[in-house]
Amino acid sequence: MSKASASLASATEEAVSKDRGISATVNAEGELVDLKFRTNAYKSMPPAELSAAVRDVVKRARDRIQDRVVEAYAPFAPEGIDMEAARAGGFNPAQMLADLGLDRLDLPEPGRPGN
Repeated sequence: MSKASASLASATEEAVSKDRGISATVNAEGELVDLKFRTNAYKSMPPAELSAAVRDVVKRARDRIQDRVVEAYAPFAPEGIDMEAARAGGFNPAQMLADLGLDRLDLPEPGRPGN
């Protein structure tokens, strides 16, 4: 697991707009670390179009880095965990515990001795 973490520590992903005029680079945390306007085409773009193009390249770069993170950590996930669902925010820890039969453990109440 430490190898996976180390390999992602400096990992980045870049996406380039369809017209090749804008590029965005994000790190493994999904933070935008670079945004480049490769041509002067952005100067004549309507604001809404420019905004949409920037959002698109950032989203695609984030999707790529998330895929790398999922791939790096998938071997360490408990059996039966859908890493793609977890990446998309669909991971339900309570459901995982229920599926493993651990949702009904007879745990002592706080402040009381165990069974």
